[in-house]
Amino acid sequence: MASALHLRFRQAHEDDIGRLLDIQLGAFPDSRSFEARKRHLQQRIFGDFGDLYVAAHGTQLLAQAFVYPIQGWFGRRRVSLGGIASVAVAAEARGRGVARALLDHVHEVSRARGDALTLLYAFRHGFYRRLGYGAVTPMTRLEVAPSAIPAAWVTASRGAFRILEREDHETIVQIYERAALRATGWLQRRPLAWERWMLDDRRAWFITHDQRGYVSWFLEQTEDHAATHLVVRDFVAEDDATWRLLWGLLGAQKDQVHAIDISVAHDDPALHALVDIDANRFGTERVEHPLGTVYTGPMVRVHGVATALEARGYASNGELVVGVAAPSGQETYALEVREGIPRATVTDAPCDLLFSDAAILSSVLFGAVRPSQLARAGLVTTRDGESLARADHLLALPAFHALDPF
Repeated sequence: MASALHLRFRQAHEDDIGRLLDIQLGAFPDSRSFEARKRHLQQRIFGDFGDLYVAAHGTQLLAQAFVYPIQGWFGRRRVSLGGIASVAVAAEARGRGVARALLDHVHEVSRARGDALTLLYAFRHGFYRRLGYGAVTPMTRLEVAPSAIPAAWVTASRGAFRILEREDHETIVQIYERAALRATGWLQRRPLAWERWMLDDRRAWFITHDQRGYVSWFLEQTEDHAATHLVVRDFVAEDDATWRLLWGLLGAQKDQVHAIDISVAHDDPALHALVDIDANRFGTERVEHPLGTVYTGPMVRVHGVATALEARGYASNGELVVGVAAPSGQETYALEVREGIPRATVTDAPCDLLFSDAAILSSVLFGAVRPSQLARAGLVTTRDGESLARADHLLALPAFHALDPF
């Protein structure tokens, strides 16, 4: 067990880099050179080397994990969270509880600095589910035939865009942050992230003349003269009219590209507005018209019920008594939202909504999963149908959509 190892935890030091790269290579093998791995370890897009924590037994490092200080948008409010990444355990220490012990430590680091939750991309969901992490709504990777995009949108897009210039840097940051108010799970981007992406020679960037949206993409071919795929990286619109213009610009590329690869939230209206998304492709007996791939996003874990209830934004006023079952006993809070300001207080009133554990609460508060969806699976219990409908309304968020995996 981890306790028998007498683990201690600390921030990583520069002198640790050689050992840390060995641990990483054993967990995340790829073709990068030593120097490329070293640069990646020291210069992160969402955090700094100082955000890396290690578990040590004596003088020997056994595990590592980043916990980035990030902010993300939930319910039109920017929420402080810990972004956990690159969790890796040395081969000789696996199966001894080291990862769990290190995660307990970085969770406490995140909680102590005032984060409401942690977010991570799980290698295996079952392990993190046992640590209190809940899933978010799934996302869809579409493979769109350009001809599927309405001709009216393509026509409207003509003359609506220009190439992004260097001096537009602050403008697209502002567009991104305004558009993030309409989304769930978009992350605040550091200047380093913007700098790297804007200097990427592979990317093409286009901004609307009215500065209400922009799109960036790159082109892919498996070999010379093969079919060209346009891979969308950023698709950012402040309003629905601009959203249609962005799609129109993609559709205008039909003479150049065979297909458009784009990630969308599972409730994205493109799934209804585009016709024959799979044109020129064939299905199977079971799936005649495959549109893309449904995939999971990150997982989320709240640090405390009251903190989580008060951290995010809400679209409407309302009241709800929320309970969470736990081994130490049920926690029950009265949530009241007035003028957009939430307040959670301990109560002994009967629950409108009882969550089976904190992971399920995490999925609802920050993963955009509706309570009624989980009630069907027996993970949420409610007093009556009216309470459940009220909970769906008050706790509703747009479907989770992560633009920036880390």
